Amino acid sequence: MERKKNDITWLKVYFMYKLFEKRKAEEKYKWRLNCEDGDIYGLDPNDYETEQDYEDDLYEAKYGWREDYSDCDLDPEDYETEDEFLEALEEERTAWRNYCEIDLNYDVDPEDYETEAEYEEALEKAKYGWRDTCDYEWSYEIDPKDYETEEEYNEALYEMKYGWREEREDDCFFFADLDPEDYETEEDYDEALYEEKLAWYDSHDSAYIDYEIDPSDYDSEEECEEALYEAMEE
Repeated sequence: MERKKNDITWLKVYFMYKLFEKRKAEEKYKWRLNCEDGDIYGLDPNDYETEQDYEDDLYEAKYGWREDYSDCDLDPEDYETEDEFLEALEEERTAWRNYCEIDLNYDVDPEDYETEAEYEEALEKAKYGWRDTCDYEWSYEIDPKDYETEEEYNEALYEMKYGWREEREDDCFFFADLDPEDYETEEDYDEALYEEKLAWYDSHDSAYIDYEIDPSDYDSEEECEEALYEAMEE
């Protein structure tokens, strides 16, 4: 009888111990019931012994991506998710497209370039690439870099090369068959004019030469002869 009584007492102690162990375990892991759900990150609280271990892995799963962007201009710590950060990073990276120089005269679209530097280089080439291929003549002090467009440069170069034609087109009605437009340089024109004068002198009185009468200074042969007579009377 005594033995049976002892067995019952032992069983009570055993069950009380088990109950204590159960409650102790429940107390130890009750954090699993109230912790942040990590299912979307593939984390199960039941796989962890301590809440701290679980929270450490959960934080790493949520924000570990920030370490990959530590060198960026934007602070990853300001963003909750990587998608939000990448969206902001893309906006930051392409923000220059909203305020960059856009010239509709050139087929250069900011959207086609990753960086502002690449875009500006392409725009610069589109605007001034002609300077590398234009007709550059060292004999004239005209630098393509001083001109915004190729048309302006060509106009200035033409004026430098042939501007003399306008100044000389009325200087000699006497030799009307000489047209400055037919000569590349003023030197060529003057040489042709000189030859015309010599030919004219050969066919006229040498007195014109003696009295330094230049036929190119007169509009007609009559005026030239009148000047000769006046010179001879002096």
